[in-house]
Amino acid sequence: MDPECRTLTNELIPGVRACLAQLMRSKYGMTQQEIANKLGIAQVAVSKYVNMKYSAAVAKAARKVSKSISDSDFTQEIIKSKSPDEANRKIERFCEEHLYA
Repeated sequence: MDPECRTLTNELIPGVRACLAQLMRSKYGMTQQEIANKLGIAQVAVSKYVNMKYSAAVAKAARKVSKSISDSDFTQEIIKSKSPDEANRKIERFCEEHLYA
């Protein structure tokens, strides 16, 4: 696995999910289970994201993208996704755009 792919998989995607989970919980009042279902991840992962219990690398990635996510309609796009697969394709595109930013 090349370094960019590792960064995307191990840091940036979890960082984006952390930002989304926090916004979906605080701004939209979604439960952890609703967030988990929307993102196609386990509720325990959402709990860690919402409670900021993740690695320093994920925290750094979350800080890097938090303004872009909070200043846009991206969270609503994810909420409106018809399936976790659709939501994750959007997250992956977002991450690929921000990996090179």
